[in-house]
Amino acid sequence: MGQRRTASVVLPTPRSAWTDGTVYGLGDPLDDALILNRPLSDWRGAPALGEPGTEVRGPVFVWGADVWASPGMLAGLEAAGADRPTPVRLVRAADGPGATADPLGRLPRRDGKILFDLWYVPQGCTVSLGDGVPAALEEAEPVDVETKVHEMDVAADSVSSGSGTDTMKLKFGSVAAAPVAHWVELQRANLLALGTQALERGPVVGVAALVWAVMKAVSLNPFRVAAKVTSKGRKCLIHPSAVVEACVLGDEVKVDAGAILRGCVLGNGVKVGPHAFGEFSILGDHAELQKKAICTVSVVYPGARVGGTTQLSVIGRDARFKLGAYTTDMNPGGSPVRVMTPGGLMPVDFGYLGSCIGHGAFVGSGIWIAPGRAIEAGRMILRDASQMVMK
Repeated sequence: MGQRRTASVVLPTPRSAWTDGTVYGLGDPLDDALILNRPLSDWRGAPALGEPGTEVRGPVFVWGADVWASPGMLAGLEAAGADRPTPVRLVRAADGPGATADPLGRLPRRDGKILFDLWYVPQGCTVSLGDGVPAALEEAEPVDVETKVHEMDVAADSVSSGSGTDTMKLKFGSVAAAPVAHWVELQRANLLALGTQALERGPVVGVAALVWAVMKAVSLNPFRVAAKVTSKGRKCLIHPSAVVEACVLGDEVKVDAGAILRGCVLGNGVKVGPHAFGEFSILGDHAELQKKAICTVSVVYPGARVGGTTQLSVIGRDARFKLGAYTTDMNPGGSPVRVMTPGGLMPVDFGYLGSCIGHGAFVGSGIWIAPGRAIEAGRMILRDASQMVMK
């Protein structure tokens, strides 16, 4: 993404102070939180820090320190506030994609709307910053941004007693914003960012891309078309038997025999082993999805090696998650998944969630991690010695 023309200012808010300016569960500064393999600071351009006593002159975006927003969201907020005499604040309908962006339910609500710590100060307007959020921003006019919404039903094993399956309904928007101060929020923000990547383009561009994909596939077979809707960097090596559909691949990515990738974003130098499976996941630079590994709806940081089965999870930088290890994603009997936060245990909106494996942690084979758990950075977890052949 190129440098934004409209200036940005980052403002510490009570919500970003909730985790002392870091991503809870990973310990990284908020600016280093990765969304689609790019740090949060990169999505904002080169913002100035909103120190007390600073005068902010429009046009300028004012970001809460823990907020991510897609380029289309910023463009829509700027267009909505350009002709107004006072600042505007982003709000989202509580029954739309905005609710999906708030898995811990910690964003404020007003009149059926969710309020985000993202403002646009129009030209000719000045805001004086003090300690906390200035009154001019607290009282800013709430505006929403026009959004194309796509609902996706995801079949999942029933979380209630009895048999059958549940359907987890996810709402994606063509534009999105989300907090990223907790690892659960970071995982959800990446999922929303994947949705905007598919929907943010205008309908004409989208149809043109689909027509071009059909022409290249010389077929209306949806699988062949999906295989053509993939962007590849330089010197990628994909085995003829591998399936790569609707993905974005960086430079020097290697995908081995029998591997399947759908809707993924892979950084530079990523390796995908034989018969590995990845779906709606983001793999950072030089990460590795090892032989027969399964990685769905997860965020894998650079240098991590995933050999087990992980879903709805965050795998930290240089972590090792070995073959035969599992991050489970639901509680039996339908009890809500809860995660530890600075304010104690909090429930997650959907009945499904994986785990967070901290930077440099090692999870050995045969380990099953309960949903919502976070493994500390550098921690090594192995099977009990009594369950292993030692001689």
